[in-house]
Amino acid sequence: MNKFSLLFSLCLYSLALIAQQPVPIKPRVLISTDIGGTDPDDNQSMAHLLMYSDQFELEGLVSSPSYGNGSKAEILRMIGLYEKDLPKLEKHRQGFPSPDYLRSISKQGRRGAAPYHGYTSATEGSDWIIKCAKKQSTQPLWILVWGGLEDVAQALHDALEIQSKIRVYWIGGPNKKWGVNSYAYLVEHFPKLWFI
Repeated sequence: MNKFSLLFSLCLYSLALIAQQPVPIKPRVLISTDIGGTDPDDNQSMAHLLMYSDQFELEGLVSSPSYGNGSKAEILRMIGLYEKDLPKLEKHRQGFPSPDYLRSISKQGRRGAAPYHGYTSATEGSDWIIKCAKKQSTQPLWILVWGGLEDVAQALHDALEIQSKIRVYWIGGPNKKWGVNSYAYLVEHFPKLWFI
């Protein structure tokens, strides 16, 4: 029994060491958020994301409020707070994006829900999604949607060819109620889209 316990402990210890290794390739990530809207959850998520932004290749921060008063200005405010904490973060790890870089990838998306057919006209945010998705890369662009799907739907409508280059992870919740038209458009017209 003691040999078994020792062997089990060694295996468990080895797995713990492997789990501590850094990710060899940083995933490409674009955030679509309704930050500054009806509740503070996206502010909290943004603060958390920025504290770990050295772990990702952040390519975009898009304000996409299908409901409420979310805006790019709130993303920029959060970057300002990150800028104040950055010297403390860099004492522990390197590789954080500069505040100026983060400001350069912050874009305003659609404000308000899309009409019945699920899309309307291009925005700075939807155009940025297309630009990022079309970059030459061996890995997909992970679009993490914390708000409405309007800009994702618009980007796919305007550039069908990006479908195979993106992975969409949507939090849903009340956003499904507020962005139902864009959601229905994506489900009906992009059945092969990688979408959770």
